[in-house]
Order: sequence, then structure tokens, then C-alpha cells
Amino acid sequence: MTKTQNTVIALGLLLATTLGAQSAFAFGGGGGHFGEGKSFRGGDREGLVPTEMREEWRAEKKALFENLTEEEKEALRTEMKEKRQVHREEKRAAVSEFTGLSTELLREAKQSGKSMGDILTEQGISQTEAEQFLTEQAHAKVDSVVERHSLEVEEEQTLRNRIADFVQSILDKWFGATA
Repeated sequence: MTKTQNTVIALGLLLATTLGAQSAFAFGGGGGHFGEGKSFRGGDREGLVPTEMREEWRAEKKALFENLTEEEKEALRTEMKEKRQVHREEKRAAVSEFTGLSTELLREAKQSGKSMGDILTEQGISQTEAEQFLTEQAHAKVDSVVERHSLEVEEEQTLRNRIADFVQSILDKWFGATA
């Protein structure tokens, strides 16, 4: 493999993580964005991956991107767009399997004013089951980020320490804040 090909691959991994790290919960955690690839961030809360980590990855990505030809940049953009689409579809499928509803039915329910909590309750899914699902999804995302970025143990632990609060913030959004 040439140096340029290695650079393109490395940049691809950085882009995938930067763009994908927060889309793990693109299935409706924040507002009415189910299926639109939006990340969950409510109010002043940041997502699972701390802002400073995302900014560091973006800076690395930008530095690598500057060394590519226009043709390489366009090829990478196309590749990353396809990877993001696959990633979103996988997440939508996981949520559909969990809820027993298609993406379209979930979208329609959200658009009609139902909260995710309402939808889950109607499907016989408890808040505890939702918490388990979200926690599993968050741990899988951390595993993926750790692998793609070769994170140090401390960085991985930072992400794992954020999971409970991150999941609780989604549950609060879905089911209403608990005292």
C-alpha cells in the first residue's frame, strides 16, 4: 500500500469515528430526529464522547485531509457517506428490533407527538429494559471508539464513566426526569 492509501485509510477511520461516535443514539434520543442521523444532546449536556476528544479527533482529521488531493478527498467523502449510511441503518435496525416497530412506525408515532417513553410503554417495554438496551448500545459504541482510535486505558475509562449519566439523560428525555 502506498503512503497516500495509508493516509486515506487513517483519515477514513478518523472520520468514521468523529461522525459516528455521537450517532450511536441517532434513533430519537433528542427531540423528533428519529432516523435523521442526529446525535443526542439535550440542552447543556454533551454526548457520550467528551467535546475535547471530538475536537482532538477533528483536528487530526483536518490535518490529514489537508495532505490529500481533491480526487482523494472526494473518494474519501463518498466512502464515508456510505459508511455513515450503513452505520445509521444498523442502529435503526437495532432500535426496530428492540421496540418491535419499524423505523416508519416509530417516526410516525414521534411525529404525532408521542414520546419515546410513550412508544416503549405501549410496546410493553419498561424503563428498566430501555436502560439495559441503551447501556448495551453505549458500551458497544465505546468498544468501537476504543478500537478505532486506539485509546489509552484512561481515555476508555473516561468514556465508560460517562455511560450511566448519558443513559440517564436519554431516559429522562424519554420518560421524564426522575427525582
